[in-house]
Amino acid sequence: MIRVSHDGPVWALSSQFYSKPLYRLAKSIPGISWDPTAKAWVGRADAIHTAVKAGRAAGLHIVGDVVIPPSTLTAPLADKGLRDYQRVGVEFLIAHGQEGVILADDLGLGKTAQAIVAARAIKGRTVVVCPAFVRYVWAKELEKWWPAARVAHLKGTKPTPIDDTVDVAIINYDVLHAWADLLGGPLAKWSPAVIVFDELHYCMSPRARRTRAGADLSQIVRYRIGLTGTPMTSRPRDLWSVAEVLTPGRFGNFFDYGRRYCDGKREQVTPEKAVWNFDGASRLDELHDRMTYSPKTPWGFMLRRLKSDVAMELPPLTRQMIEVAVAKPHRAPLASAFSDNTALRRALDTAADGKIADAVSLVKGHLAQGHKVVVLTYRRAIAETIGTSVTLSLDGDTRLARATITGDVPQEVRKVIVDAQPNLLCATMDSTSVGIDLSFADVVVFVELDWVPSKLLQCEGRLHRFGQARPVLAQYLIARGTADDYIRRAVLAKLDNFHAAIGKTDDKLVKDLRGLERSGADTLRALYERLKKEETETV
Repeated sequence: MIRVSHDGPVWALSSQFYSKPLYRLAKSIPGISWDPTAKAWVGRADAIHTAVKAGRAAGLHIVGDVVIPPSTLTAPLADKGLRDYQRVGVEFLIAHGQEGVILADDLGLGKTAQAIVAARAIKGRTVVVCPAFVRYVWAKELEKWWPAARVAHLKGTKPTPIDDTVDVAIINYDVLHAWADLLGGPLAKWSPAVIVFDELHYCMSPRARRTRAGADLSQIVRYRIGLTGTPMTSRPRDLWSVAEVLTPGRFGNFFDYGRRYCDGKREQVTPEKAVWNFDGASRLDELHDRMTYSPKTPWGFMLRRLKSDVAMELPPLTRQMIEVAVAKPHRAPLASAFSDNTALRRALDTAADGKIADAVSLVKGHLAQGHKVVVLTYRRAIAETIGTSVTLSLDGDTRLARATITGDVPQEVRKVIVDAQPNLLCATMDSTSVGIDLSFADVVVFVELDWVPSKLLQCEGRLHRFGQARPVLAQYLIARGTADDYIRRAVLAKLDNFHAAIGKTDDKLVKDLRGLERSGADTLRALYERLKKEETETV
């Protein structure tokens, strides 16, 4: 007879006498190991549950089950503004974060907000590890969801001590290794309680320096949270590494994991040499059952909701400003940028040239998550460059259809391209303005900006039609310290008001924004200065 028991997060299978069937069962499930002190086979709840299910199917007599009671929160939530499904996500992160968890919500469902509210409730020093191009997204979200937090941006590979008064340290993956030294590194001395890995799939390669640094840092942090919109079950081998970063030993060693879930096979490549191939997939239902958290599978460590699951709680269109840093040559002097419309256009073009690499990274992430993306630009060359760069960076994946539409493409050809509903469409704003329906896509990325509000609204409207059920995410890439900042503060942040107040002659903002359609640079500058003054007076 085999018994199920547990001590905290560790579960066990044991028998009074040596049991060869139990030995074989335990050895077959990655993540279960022998504990000589407890004289039992131990593992996380998902591993033991899998073993119990497999053992009973094989006819073994097993007493007990993996029963996990509903979570009881001990930390009060400052949840004003959260949607219902986001509250569930925050509770999940707090209740299970000490075991290492993944929040894998679909794009645009607010993973960042949920992670911030959870970290704020835990009331511990928090490290946010993210790609460089979303560093300022986190800074903006922290201003909204944790306004009292003191935030430090950790930059470069020559670390300095972190001030004890800092609440949140933001660092990008590229330099994590320099700060994560456990033998006296600044992050170790700072003693964080929470670590958030944004875009967790950056840790898919176990040999990568950033993956090893993240795994080292996780050892000294109580709450470990991974955020990604990319499910990893289509390539099971990628999941092992990210799970190891969050919860060492959850799936045992890679070889055992690969044989069970990656269809591991020994292949003879030459008469003298044989290798193991782990590029396949096997037992995906079992792997999904181990991963997915739900009321029916409380042992899971990944919570994932799709837009279709929570559509009733979502607005039809969500705008997101993504600020990125660009090199000095791409920051035109703002004083001269507003001398006339030509100078303003030139300043915006200069800023856009510095955003191409970040745009490519952003679009690649969306495509990897299975979204259909439209990239809108002002110039033909930028649309073509991004389309080519994404193509080259996707390792020749022919499953993804890509297309480009510019003013040189005949109208009849444009229709054929759009009707084909490519995964990625890079287009200039003007070339898709007449008779074009882009509602096949659910993400639009504005790489180049325009100061005419109605043009931007029309571009958004090509993806989101009245009465359309599927939500759309519109992302505007903003180059910090450039003319983009003027567009963001004076135009983009006011589009909702502009859209709602069209037709009202007494609305001062609408009057200002309509003035941009006529005069451009001088009106934009005056509007920016007025808004800046109003913000100062409010503070």
